[in-house]
Amino acid sequence: MLTWATLFGKGIPSREGAELWIRLAQVLGVVAMGALLVSLRSAWRIARARLGWKQNIASALVALAMLEIAWLSFGFHLLSVKLIY
Repeated sequence: MLTWATLFGKGIPSREGAELWIRLAQVLGVVAMGALLVSLRSAWRIARARLGWKQNIASALVALAMLEIAWLSFGFHLLSVKLIY
């Protein structure tokens, strides 16, 4: 999300040759989706290990925050195969 905010803040998508920067933002988005899977797995493992309610809540909040970022990314079509803008 920070990458997209930076790109739009500097007006890069409206410039010629911006495809490289947009693809870079999309690749970073895919990496973030990998981090989502890691956070979900971590939350699941902490819940199964029964380490305590603080750890359970903390890991669940991180997983929920990552799910929110994923929802925004897919909802606003920030992750796409096409470069239609």
